[in-house]
Amino acid sequence: MEVSKKKIKKEDIKKYAKINLGLIICAIGISCFLWPTSFVTGGASGLAILLERILPAIPNVNANSIYLYVINISLLLVSLPILGKDYFFKTLYATLMLPTLVMLFEFIIENADLLDTLRGLDSWIIVSFGAVAMGVGSGISLSANGSTGGLDVLQSIGFKTLHIPYSVSNYVINGLIIIAGLIDSKLTNGGLQKGLEAIVFLFITGIVVDMTTFAGFNKRAVFIKTNHIDEVREMIMYRINRGCTLVKAQGGYTLDDGDMLVCVCMSREYLMLRKWIDEIDPNSFVFVTRATEVRGSGFSKNIEQRKLSLQKLKEKE
Repeated sequence: MEVSKKKIKKEDIKKYAKINLGLIICAIGISCFLWPTSFVTGGASGLAILLERILPAIPNVNANSIYLYVINISLLLVSLPILGKDYFFKTLYATLMLPTLVMLFEFIIENADLLDTLRGLDSWIIVSFGAVAMGVGSGISLSANGSTGGLDVLQSIGFKTLHIPYSVSNYVINGLIIIAGLIDSKLTNGGLQKGLEAIVFLFITGIVVDMTTFAGFNKRAVFIKTNHIDEVREMIMYRINRGCTLVKAQGGYTLDDGDMLVCVCMSREYLMLRKWIDEIDPNSFVFVTRATEVRGSGFSKNIEQRKLSLQKLKEKE
């Protein structure tokens, strides 16, 4: 029981460490690339920039951060009766932490006299580096089953109440914010370029989020049909220390019954696996696909338990 509690605690610590790392990277992207240049890209940060322009200035404070707090907290309160307490408490931390981190980095930037330098960056640097930072940060947080709060709440509400897919609501919400930024009188000069840059920003961010969330590790699913099934299975389990699955298969040409091995491994492990398969059975049939997400023993949990099981299996043999 104590071992189980320790594992759970270790997993929780790792989870919140990833969420915090994701929030920190997002905060760097906002404070270094978006707000110094008033770049409206969508999301809660873009909406905060619009509110700062439209509403009266708040003296002696950074209005962007205050509006980001207001947007995040307001949306979270709206979500409580619709999405329930579980969602509320799950998102509460990120809702408060992200604006706090943004304020911290803004303070550092201003006191390090970096604000003018950041304002003078070329637009392509702002788009590319800002999009990568936001994509990586959001992806890391999502991979830990976390959230960055903000307008993600609206997407969740839209999905639950109207069954609007997240992909659709994401483009609609962010598109409206970008259009509002273009309409704003202060963006009249170069407004079209800003709008096109914002679209490219969203596109890059989406790609980076997917890559970070689902392809953080370079994994390959390997399917092996061989007449030396036991040798290949032992090689996979003992030489590269990976699990495998036996699947019943029948040759389409010969109609011979047999087994197919399915193994998921890292790309560098596959290179070794390919070499050893050729040594065991040069006539084996192998095909490989990219595994976008792998969960379970050997990748995301119970790694030590799997190693222990393999050791016991070796002792029995």
